[in-house]
Amino acid sequence: MREYFLNLFSTSGYPRRWDCGDWSDFAGWFHVLSDLGTWAAYTAIPLTLFFFVRRRRDIPFSRIFLLFGAFILACGTVHLIEAIIFWYPIYRIQGVVKFITAVVSWGTIVALVRILPYALTLPGVAKLNQQLSEEVDHRRRSE
Repeated sequence: MREYFLNLFSTSGYPRRWDCGDWSDFAGWFHVLSDLGTWAAYTAIPLTLFFFVRRRRDIPFSRIFLLFGAFILACGTVHLIEAIIFWYPIYRIQGVVKFITAVVSWGTIVALVRILPYALTLPGVAKLNQQLSEEVDHRRRSE
């Protein structure tokens, strides 16, 4: 294990993805562009979630949005590395990023399971609107 981390940035012993198998130009670029497109979306989603949480401070369980963002960003990083590996075989770094993704993913599911009982007790928008309408009607009648 020590050897793995000492050589984390070394590409020795690993070929570029283009050199593994019989990649046609179309197949290779199809994978590369798909991975880059996924990475771009998986980067935009956490940024949007972060923006949402920063603007709406009244959102319950806002930290779960940040965990989702971290989980999605980690998944996107795996896709970015998948594209890079076609030219630069950084398989050791990929292993570390996949491990981080697994840890963040499990942290997210643990957090979700922990808040689920509380989240299920939150009233829905329809229920809140009904309560508000009843309150408005009650106040009008008492005037």
